[in-house]
Amino acid sequence: MRRESDGRLSIKLPWWRGVAGALTIEGRQLDGDGEFSAHVPEGYGDNGFQATGVYFSSEGCWEVQGQVGAAALKFVVDVKIDE
Repeated sequence: MRRESDGRLSIKLPWWRGVAGALTIEGRQLDGDGEFSAHVPEGYGDNGFQATGVYFSSEGCWEVQGQVGAAALKFVVDVKIDE
């Protein structure tokens, strides 16, 4: 986890897409009103490995969901940074 120059917290996440299609990632803070964004770079093909970057506006408990077509993975993560 690292702090961006604009204050957001970011981490690179690898995904494995078992089905063909575009990966979308959404997130929401469960213990506050934070903002989430994700960067899904192009150039990885229709399925298989996909590198991404995810950005959290603050520390806390976050729900993150990745989806390709009907296939989805949802998880909860406690975002903290050691400074």
